[in-house]
Amino acid sequence: MTTIRILLLLLICGVYFTASSAYASSVESNYGPIHFQSAKVANWQLKSRFRPHSITETHYYDSSFTYPAGSQTLVSAKRTFNTRLPQQVYATYNTNNTAFRHYAEWLYLPTDIGTFTRLGWLLGDNKGLNMAVELEHRQVGEEENMGLSLGVHYFF
Repeated sequence: MTTIRILLLLLICGVYFTASSAYASSVESNYGPIHFQSAKVANWQLKSRFRPHSITETHYYDSSFTYPAGSQTLVSAKRTFNTRLPQQVYATYNTNNTAFRHYAEWLYLPTDIGTFTRLGWLLGDNKGLNMAVELEHRQVGEEENMGLSLGVHYFF
């Protein structure tokens, strides 16, 4: 399980660092369009986010319970393939450092708690048949689990 997470992190970091060698060019300002030296990297959409520490947060299903909130980090990469049936491959690494994770053995786990990596494949568009496969590895405190999600959705 740890090997999969390390390989996924190396993949995301490799794509992210390759994209960081891109340079921005604009005639009138420093904030112009991004141009990549490699056309292969330009096909990937990269995103990162960091949310600093806040004092307290209230959990959405129990407003009487507040807990110290921690920082949140997200790095994700996604690639869309324009084939006859649209496809998308994505990878995400997310960590949320909060004191709430120490109670993982007796509370419902919200989607943003702990450290997780996801690797997924989406097939289809929003006008018809959609199928998805997602592999997730999550660690919350001392608890560690792996999940495989399969889904099919059809829009009428």
